[in-house]
Amino acid sequence: MVSARLPLLIFWITLHAAATLAAGTADESDSPWPRPASLAPAVAFWTRVYTEIDTNRGFVHDDRHLDVVYDLVRLDPYASPAEQGKAIARAVGNYRRALLSLASGKRSGLTETEQKALHAWEAGPQTGTLQAAAERVRFQRGQADRFQTGLVRADKWQRRIHEVFRRQGLPVELAALPHVESSYHPKARSGAGAAGLWQFMPGTARRYLRVDGKVDERLDVYKSTEAAARLLQHNHAVLKNWPLALTAYNHGLAGVRRAVQRTGSDDIGEIVARYDGERFGFASRNFYAAFLAVVDVSRNPELHFGAKREKFGPRPIVVSTQAFLPVEAVADAFGTDRQQLRRLNPTLPRTVWSGALFVPKGHALRLPPYHTLADATQKMAELSRTAGYLAQKPDVYHEVRDGESLAAIADRYDADRQELAAINRLSASHAIRAGQLLLIATGPEPEPVTAAVDEPPTADAEAETEAGGGALADAGILPVETQPDLAADPADYTVRADGTITIQAAETLGHYAAWSGITSKRLRDVNRMRDGQSLVVGRRLRLDLAATARNEFEQQRLAHHQALQASYFRKFRIAGLRQHRVEGGDSLWTLASARYDIPLWLLRQYNPDVDLDTVLALGSVIAVPVLERIEAEPAPMNVEGPRESDADTG
Repeated sequence: MVSARLPLLIFWITLHAAATLAAGTADESDSPWPRPASLAPAVAFWTRVYTEIDTNRGFVHDDRHLDVVYDLVRLDPYASPAEQGKAIARAVGNYRRALLSLASGKRSGLTETEQKALHAWEAGPQTGTLQAAAERVRFQRGQADRFQTGLVRADKWQRRIHEVFRRQGLPVELAALPHVESSYHPKARSGAGAAGLWQFMPGTARRYLRVDGKVDERLDVYKSTEAAARLLQHNHAVLKNWPLALTAYNHGLAGVRRAVQRTGSDDIGEIVARYDGERFGFASRNFYAAFLAVVDVSRNPELHFGAKREKFGPRPIVVSTQAFLPVEAVADAFGTDRQQLRRLNPTLPRTVWSGALFVPKGHALRLPPYHTLADATQKMAELSRTAGYLAQKPDVYHEVRDGESLAAIADRYDADRQELAAINRLSASHAIRAGQLLLIATGPEPEPVTAAVDEPPTADAEAETEAGGGALADAGILPVETQPDLAADPADYTVRADGTITIQAAETLGHYAAWSGITSKRLRDVNRMRDGQSLVVGRRLRLDLAATARNEFEQQRLAHHQALQASYFRKFRIAGLRQHRVEGGDSLWTLASARYDIPLWLLRQYNPDVDLDTVLALGSVIAVPVLERIEAEPAPMNVEGPRESDADTG
């Protein structure tokens, strides 16, 4: 049997030649996207995943050597996810057993699976190689159908996304990243809690966007694109090269900085080959290679998929609601239905679409494009007079009965279970009890009318059908693998093997003592500190963990910084980045407190390698985040003649 490597090698050579022709003859040294030779097999593997096989098929492969593909498994498209999962587990288990059998020395009377496993490796694999490979068997579902659909969706938004990146001085190739993250699905949600085109986790998103029980701006294509640009800009300001900045999008700044420090290299090929960090798993190792693959394929889709794609008609119009409105009244007035309005307005919560709440006053409502702006504005004014309300419906509560589950209650009110847990401050595993009062719906605040009249929709019928209203099935998308709420924080909050930590801003000796379960005096003694001696941010401190486990200390430390940052980003959002050229006497302390009035911990996140206790070199450049205060809820608009809510007439 021919080795699995030979067709893969031919495929890679063909693909590389096509990509080179498409990219022109520019010197690769000018590109922000280097291609280390060690990553070539991974790029070829992901190209196959995105172009050769759909989501009803997948490769059984080695998770370290991606040119080792054992088999192509076909899944029953009509089987349930659980049944498909069992089929995948059987295939993976068969190859693990086959490799262990081969590792024991078996070379005759081989089963078909054993023959495929043996031939996937180079001639004469060592026993140790096969033994180790048995622990690395993995299944990767295909993505070709999702990628083709993503290419169609991307047509609607890429021009504007390119404009955002050019304006921020970022490479436009970054517009290919949603193919990896969400297949360009604007309402995609992962099981880990990531959402939207750019798959932001809530904690990271709140630095740049509004994400709460009322509005989730991660689902707005353009607002989330601006946020992604700011996050990527931050990553690059800290890490200095794009392969690392992109990997940090998945693995977090702290994780990638730790990889650089432990390997002593900022070369992505070296880090992927040598770094074996605790959370640096398959997704993080492969994130950059998958990105290179989607860049190649999206440049030349016809090479892989033939002539594409359907053309889209006029873009929707945007008009501000002038009163609180029942969604059915809006649909009737504009000759559409609730489903189409929902596709055009994904930031409104489910409770609006179920009728539990009104469409909020002042919301920038997207409408089908077969109206003129003048006609829509006139109709909206008339609708507000005849069907509008002065106030939102009151909050909806539910008293839990015996035997009820959170999932059942969510289904009853057509609510999202994760949103229901969030607005009631419940964890995923939190048990509810009989008699408990759950908040089901609270009125969304108005959205400012910032969208251009020619803005395209943020969702489409195809996306809605495919994802069931926003849930993205696990079909091979690379998951986030870092601490989600601190993904944009480059600080190292871990305890080293020698029992020391790096002192960070907004920490005190009292914090360390409380997290360790000891006294501050004991910590001073361990570190030979004088009474009154201050901590120096960036220096090392030795802990005494006799009373507390290392992981418990780290969890309490992380929780402290998560709460601190979450509190700050309820009041402020990051709106951009400026470069400050150092003048005489500048230090991070003075820049944070006197010049820019921002927290020291936030300024350090953009300049983590700058010493705090030294005067900065004249003419050197410091990255400073630009902040904007989050405005309070806008005052009600004056509207002629809307009625009071029935609920308020009591």
